[in-house]
Amino acid sequence: MFDGLWGTCVPVHGLSPSECASWVQASGSILALIVAVCVVVLAHRPQQKAKRRDEWAAQTRFLDGFVQLVCAVSEMAGKISQRESDGVGSGVDERRTMLAELQSLEAALLRIDLTRFDHLDEVEDWLAADTFVRKLAFAVRAVDVRSDAAEFSAGDGQRELRFSRSELLDVARDAQKKLAPRVVRLRGVIDGRGGPVARAMKPPADASN
Repeated sequence: MFDGLWGTCVPVHGLSPSECASWVQASGSILALIVAVCVVVLAHRPQQKAKRRDEWAAQTRFLDGFVQLVCAVSEMAGKISQRESDGVGSGVDERRTMLAELQSLEAALLRIDLTRFDHLDEVEDWLAADTFVRKLAFAVRAVDVRSDAAEFSAGDGQRELRFSRSELLDVARDAQKKLAPRVVRLRGVIDGRGGPVARAMKPPADASN
């Protein structure tokens, strides 16, 4: 075999038998290295695909949880809007419950890791939800059922801003109006990733290559 190969190398490349043997040995080493690299790459490919699937699913779960928070703020705004526009308005105990829910949502939003968002739009969605949950909490806390207009009332030497029910209603309607399209867009993002968490375990083909 090597005699035949040397016979080919010598006339074609002008190499001596010993030089041709060295060339064949070097070529064999390079070929062995290429084969070894291919074996390693092929062996790790399933692990890499599984890792990408896990990362895809984790990001989808994260975004789905965030969407649920934005939806909850929007729904809370709708609940306040409906309650304050029914001609009766919310009672003290009901507003305390609303305030507790809003504060819980505010705390949950603060726990969101903004560095995990893939797009600036999602950061803006977080800012909008955070802004409105704070506005709603402040308005619910400051509403003065004794007044039909915003006013300052003295207390312990300090002046506290009081909201009328109509102003609370305005804040709630504004929050609902501004958050509704963001909720629609975010749900579209989740649908684009394959749907809710239960169906998020398999990324699209281009995400697994």
